Amino acid sequence: MMKRVVCVIAIGLLGACGKDEPAASAAPGPAPAPPPMFGEGPPAAVTAADQAKQIWETGCVACHGPAGRGDGSMAAQLTPRPRDHGDPAWQDAVTDDEIAKVIVGGGAALGKSASMPARPDLAERPEVLAELVRRIRGFRR
Repeated sequence: MMKRVVCVIAIGLLGACGKDEPAASAAPGPAPAPPPMFGEGPPAAVTAADQAKQIWETGCVACHGPAGRGDGSMAAQLTPRPRDHGDPAWQDAVTDDEIAKVIVGGGAALGKSASMPARPDLAERPEVLAELVRRIRGFRR
């Protein structure tokens, strides 16, 4: 059995020796692209709206609730209760700039509830801050 395997390998090698090989001077083609690690193609760019959505879902929902009604899982433990962003009277009474200032500076910095945390990092990301304001405006009933 071992002799047959050796013979098959030897015949295969001898057969390969007589084949034409490409000229050494031929330029190699472009290297094939590596397979994607996760999913197809490069990762999509994360938009300001996507970032604002993530910030809302991970940092705001616990107090303000998913629809901005001030009914998040932590809301009952806070005094005063979180703002209901859907309230039309409040929506009419506040400017976009005021909403942005509360987000960046936190409640205490603007004479509001100290329970509202500051997000000073968003001052350097105005497009994300604008998307958060847009999201809050979208809660109007």
